[in-house]
Amino acid sequence: MKTLSKKIGVKAAIRLFKSMGFKFIDDKIIVGKYIIEPSFILRNIVLSNNLSYFYAIMIIRSGISLVAVFKGKELIEYKKIERYTVRKKQGKSQDKHLKTKGKSRLGSRIRLREIRRFFKETREMIGDFKKTYNLKNIFISVPKVRLNLLKGIDLCFIKIPRHIEPSFSDIKKIVKEYYYSKIFLDK
Repeated sequence: MKTLSKKIGVKAAIRLFKSMGFKFIDDKIIVGKYIIEPSFILRNIVLSNNLSYFYAIMIIRSGISLVAVFKGKELIEYKKIERYTVRKKQGKSQDKHLKTKGKSRLGSRIRLREIRRFFKETREMIGDFKKTYNLKNIFISVPKVRLNLLKGIDLCFIKIPRHIEPSFSDIKKIVKEYYYSKIFLDK
């Protein structure tokens, strides 16, 4: 019989796990006399076997990459990189345009150089955050064509199941939506 339903954040749940231990059964987490229906963030942290208070959210779109590191629900650090990689009035990144035409013009060469710089800076930014906060999990919203950017990085990348624009307000919405779990007292 389930009674006493309330919400619990990721940070409080991890503290509870470390003090009492847990079992993961049928998409629910059993902790002593409590049953937790985990949020998206908590479920993926538990499944990756890394009970760390720190996690990051990363969004990459054409020419924009954004990483925000959280401890629980609190934003610790936030960094955004923007580069000139998109052809004006077409909304298409230069490297995608190359398959059809336009490799020799000056604007094309500038955008290609900016794409290489963008990839390098994004990888360095991820590496810096990984070292500084000992990150194991990064929740990502990345288009399929940009997944090659993440190859060779030793982290657990977890895809967020919806489209997010690279803005601070959208990251706040995601954390608010995916942070809290429901906890029940089993009697």
